[in-house]
Amino acid sequence: MLRLAAVEQELASAHQEAVLAEGKRAIASRLGLEFLVVVIGILAALAVDDWSQARSNRQLEEHLLTSLAADLEDDRIDAVLQETLAGLHRDAVDHLLSITDHPLAPTDRQFDDSPEAIDQSLRRLLALPELQVFKATFNEMTSTGSIRVVTNRMLRRQIASYYQEAEVALGVPMRQVDARPDLQRALAAVGVASGEAGIMPDLAQRLRSDPTIPIHALRIRQYFENRVALEGMKEAREGLVASVNQELENRWGERKPIDSRP
Repeated sequence: MLRLAAVEQELASAHQEAVLAEGKRAIASRLGLEFLVVVIGILAALAVDDWSQARSNRQLEEHLLTSLAADLEDDRIDAVLQETLAGLHRDAVDHLLSITDHPLAPTDRQFDDSPEAIDQSLRRLLALPELQVFKATFNEMTSTGSIRVVTNRMLRRQIASYYQEAEVALGVPMRQVDARPDLQRALAAVGVASGEAGIMPDLAQRLRSDPTIPIHALRIRQYFENRVALEGMKEAREGLVASVNQELENRWGERKPIDSRP
């Protein structure tokens, strides 16, 4: 009887241990499942965040490249305007050189020596539109760091290079002296005021009386032609326009028209 009781006790103890072990396994299994669910949830949330961020970056990149294409088109239009004005300034200088019998006056052209025509040339010389580069989008890219969303590294470098060259071109006139105030003072000294000189019958004689007037005109022409130095960047601008449009077409099926005019 004692041996039987001992066996029964051992069986009961083994059963109790088995139940405890099964309980522990169940708890461990439940905890493992809960941990797995948490991990999967975190990974899913991270994946959604990554997808959302990638989608946001893609939209921002499209916006920036589209805006950049518009800025470059404005640059092209301004360059065309500046070149047109440069032609008018060259004509005005040649006109003044001819009227004052300067040695550098062109000999193969005839100019109107009426006071009205001379006054128009003077007004053109004294009106100097500012050359500009439209860089609002580039400034946004650099100030906010959003240039990083442009995934094409070569395009990023091309964008930065274009605006660095533009900065150099725009800085050229800053290292020179604008001769317009000197011309205005010389005109005032002989009693000529631009815009009112058209009624002076002796305008040509007054201009010939001061030999510094044609010299100031030549300085203005040089100053202005430096201001249109950006036109020398035509190739760089057209190359960047082509690259931006190609990226838009490849990534979003968009293409802005590339104007082949100067």
